[in-house]
Amino acid sequence: MESVFYKKIDLRTDVTQNVQLNILLKHLITMKTFLFLLSSFFLLFSSFFFTSYCQLPTADSLKARLHQPLHDTDRVNTLNELGWELMYNNPDTAILLGNQALQLSESVILSGVER
Repeated sequence: MESVFYKKIDLRTDVTQNVQLNILLKHLITMKTFLFLLSSFFLLFSSFFFTSYCQLPTADSLKARLHQPLHDTDRVNTLNELGWELMYNNPDTAILLGNQALQLSESVILSGVER
């Protein structure tokens, strides 16, 4: 009878150790997952922030240039440059600017005289 009692104690000790090990592994996996998600979010946010922020001054200066009196060729080039700057942040606006540049260039070619 004593040997059975000792086996039960050993079994309980093994189960307790296994439960503790499983809890430790779950926390370790959870911590790895958390660190992975945190680093991924940081990389995604920083790349989005820096690419968006760096392109704004160029786009703003090109928009301001469009409000100035320009030759047709300069206006077409400025529209194209602004379209390229806005291509990833505002693709709809970039398409509209490209179409405006195309219409203006076609009108310059048809008229044969640059204003």
